[in-house]
Amino acid sequence: MAKNRKSKRRVSNTPVAKAVHHLPAARHRQVTEAIAASNSLISQAQYKQALELCQQLQEIEPRNAEIFLTMANAFEHAGMIEEGINAYQNAFKLLPNFVPGMVNFALMLYRSGFIEKALSGFNSVLSIEPDFLPALDGASRALSDLRRFQKAVPVFEKLARLRGTSVDMMELARMQELTGNLKAAHATCQRALATSHDKAAIEVLAGMFSLSHGDKANAAEHFNQALDYDSNCGFAHFHLAKSAGNPDQLKAIEEAINRTQGKSVANIQAPLHFARGYLLEKSGDHELAFAALKKANELVSQVKPDDNAERDALCRQHQTMFTAERIAKLLQGKTDQSKRPVFVTGLPRSGTTLVEQIIAGHSEAAGLGEVELIPLLSPSLSFEHPETFPAAAKSYRAVYPAELSGQQRIVDKSISSALLIGAIFSMFPNASVIYCDRHPMDVAWSAFKQYFNDGALAYTYSFEGIAHHQEIYARNIEHWQSVFPDRIHRVRYEDLVQMPEEGAKALISHINLPWQDACLDFYKSKTPVRTASYDQVRQPIYTSSIGGWKAYEPWLGELKTLLRDRIEQYET
Repeated sequence: MAKNRKSKRRVSNTPVAKAVHHLPAARHRQVTEAIAASNSLISQAQYKQALELCQQLQEIEPRNAEIFLTMANAFEHAGMIEEGINAYQNAFKLLPNFVPGMVNFALMLYRSGFIEKALSGFNSVLSIEPDFLPALDGASRALSDLRRFQKAVPVFEKLARLRGTSVDMMELARMQELTGNLKAAHATCQRALATSHDKAAIEVLAGMFSLSHGDKANAAEHFNQALDYDSNCGFAHFHLAKSAGNPDQLKAIEEAINRTQGKSVANIQAPLHFARGYLLEKSGDHELAFAALKKANELVSQVKPDDNAERDALCRQHQTMFTAERIAKLLQGKTDQSKRPVFVTGLPRSGTTLVEQIIAGHSEAAGLGEVELIPLLSPSLSFEHPETFPAAAKSYRAVYPAELSGQQRIVDKSISSALLIGAIFSMFPNASVIYCDRHPMDVAWSAFKQYFNDGALAYTYSFEGIAHHQEIYARNIEHWQSVFPDRIHRVRYEDLVQMPEEGAKALISHINLPWQDACLDFYKSKTPVRTASYDQVRQPIYTSSIGGWKAYEPWLGELKTLLRDRIEQYET
């Protein structure tokens, strides 16, 4: 008779790695003092001197991990990423599982564009210490940037549980909304109300979620609730004015402006003045509307310095790096041959959202909105290391949701793509690029009227900044068209809205898909829209935005003068 044997559960004898949080003390006092001196040199941008000092220290204490960590910091600041990687690896050989150093290593990889490797680094820390907050913060950021929202949600949930702050809950709600789970996002906002002193901000966030999904009535309920909590809430007034446009709201806005003199410029005063401008425009008083919008922009420009110099430097760097000869040589090797990526780009308010929605109306296409991942990946690209291009392309295409696996074209409407066309065609030689043009005055005035992402796109808050930015984009697109003739399809906003079927057919032809009439029914889509055009794309194509600046012409003489050459070029 067979014996009844109980199966035994196999227990692993592999010990769990123990996290190390503190560096061992140096054996020599002068080494400790010299490491501090090296860090001081790094803070003064004297990286060569810091490295030379560290190399001298290695002769005294060759097995001191802190010396290698200091060198890694210097290498990163000097832009010597490979050397920085080697320094970190040497440090970890001497001091395994030193989790603060492992997080710093992952952050260096992240800042250098190696987001996948950075994510792996954060996960390595979490495998040793699952609740280490800096690693959870890093992993959540990397997953969010890679648009792996489903995987990001549990990380944000853990952060919200461990820290329990309303900020963590609001970040969790954002991730939930990005996965399409609006119900869960609203539920998390409700939970956050119990832990936050700024209940109005949470209601505004909930309202913005509803706006993104086209539910203006529910959004208005949240914005009004925000005002019940705080009648001075700038962004509640801002979004109500923009989405509902009720001139009866003017009195409450003006009272809030008077009550909040000297309060937060970016979060209270500026959105209140923008809201006032929108409602004055709706009531037909363009002179007062201009004064309100001008005041709003002046306030933002005090706290958001013009960022055109940085953008211009990036353009010149990429034009120098991504030459036709280098790209042609690169494409002789292994590259990503996918035809799925479509990049729609142009100046803000130039019609990029409209173009994206037209394409996404096709049964074989989909839109992802503003992905803004190429700027994060491009620092990792190196012609000396051709393998970085398919690696970056793989990371980029990993953002495509599994449910869109059957779609032949996926649209990314990031405005930054216009500056990175060399990187895009190097990563995806078969990609489609569409550049949106619009009359310089219309696109300038439309941008000046808009409060972008709580104060982003700092150049839009002054006429000089807007004119300079248009010059940068014009010069940049002309360069890339000379490098890639016939590869960049340019769309004039005015032509598209005046002859929508002809323009839409040209778009669909450019991305090599058959025409479908549904492309002109984009406004019926329930797809969330999270850009400043969330309201416009819920309507059929209209032409009323053409020449919208002319109602303000008496006060736009300075802007016309600054854009004179661009206007002449566009109108000829």
